[in-house]
Order: sequence, then structure tokens, then C-alpha cells
Amino acid sequence: MSPNPKPEIFTYADFDHQALCIRASALRQGVSCACDPDQRPASGSFNWAIFISFEDRLLASEAATLRYLRAFSDIPVLEAYDYCASSDNDIGIPFIFMSEAPGRPLSNFWRSASSPQPDLETPGKAKILSQLGGITWKLSQLRFDKIGSLFEDGCFEIKECLSRGHMLYERYYLEILRGPFTSEAKFYDSLVSTSLEHVEILQLLYHCFVAPVPSRDDYQSSIQYESAVEI
Repeated sequence: MSPNPKPEIFTYADFDHQALCIRASALRQGVSCACDPDQRPASGSFNWAIFISFEDRLLASEAATLRYLRAFSDIPVLEAYDYCASSDNDIGIPFIFMSEAPGRPLSNFWRSASSPQPDLETPGKAKILSQLGGITWKLSQLRFDKIGSLFEDGCFEIKECLSRGHMLYERYYLEILRGPFTSEAKFYDSLVSTSLEHVEILQLLYHCFVAPVPSRDDYQSSIQYESAVEI
């Protein structure tokens, strides 16, 4: 038995896995990635594959956004004590350590119209919507010179856009312009391009374009629902 056996990743061929990561990272606009040399490639009849893990940029942006709001607004947000956007840590997965929000889930009280359980009364709903409106207004006062997602690397800055339209339904695999964008027109052009790429490459699923299609649970009768969705 060889005293220094080759890592499992080289079961079928020898290759430069670091160069592979550099190439994969370039396809994701520089997002860092890692390739575990101890993994055994998955194989089929004609091909074999290895798995590359990317830094969770969405998690990093969420943590940075929490810290930014806590530092530059009075909006009540959780405190992010620590986070890691990759699996390169003792825990082995991306994580955020954050404080616990007081209160109870709104879904326990504000129920759908078809639910047999008691719903929140109208004054309570009005109070909640008023509070959400106030928070939305405060968020609208926080301005940046570019459109994208917030990151923290010594300072807060806007980088690639991780909006729902750019990320949902495996769109993070698409080779598209992700910003940051210097104008609204460039942002919406990118969303249009993303949708076209989705149609050509990815599987089409119900609600895949995040259209405002009503849910049956929001209506007390089938007649009301059918009237709402009639085109």
C-alpha cells in the first residue's frame, strides 16, 4: 500500500483542482469557492463529476444588512454576533449567530381567510400594517449610489445584486450581469435578461417569475378567487 495515497478526488484522473476553482469562481463574478479533495467523484456511464461549494453570498449580505441597519437606523433588528459565509470553519456549514427576537410568530394569529381557527381582529391588523409602513418608510431613507446587495469587508459597500429575481429557482447558476447597477434601467434590463435565460436554460415551474398570482387561501369562496385570477 502506498504511504501517501492520492486524494479521492483524483480517482478517475489527475487534474489541477485549484485551477478548477479559479475557473468556477470567475464564472460567478469572483465569488470564492472550495473543492474538497477528499470527495469521491460521482460517476455515470460516460462522465464523472465533482462538487464545488461556493461561499454563501446571500448569508453574508443578510448579516451585513443586519449590522448596517443596527448601526445607521433605529429599525428594530436582530444583532448579528458572528457569521461565516463558507463551510471553511469548525462547524462545517455557513452560519449566523444572532440574538432572538421577542414576541411570537404573526402566522399564529393572522390566519388565511379559509382557516377554521380564529383570525386576528381588524384593529390588530391595522396596527401591524401601520408599523410595517413605518419601517418601510425608514428603509426608503437609506440611500446608496448603486443598486445591489450590501456586504461588509472592513466597511459597508454595495456589490453584486442578490435580489429574488436574480437568485430564485436556481438562477444563481446563470451567467448573467449581476451588478452592482448604476441605474434603474440597467437593473431592470438585467432582470429581463435573467428571465429570458431562465426560459432557455432552466426548468419552468409554477410562480417561477414571482408573479403576483393570488392564493386560494386568501379568499373565502371559489367565486371570489376565480374572479381575482381571471385574465
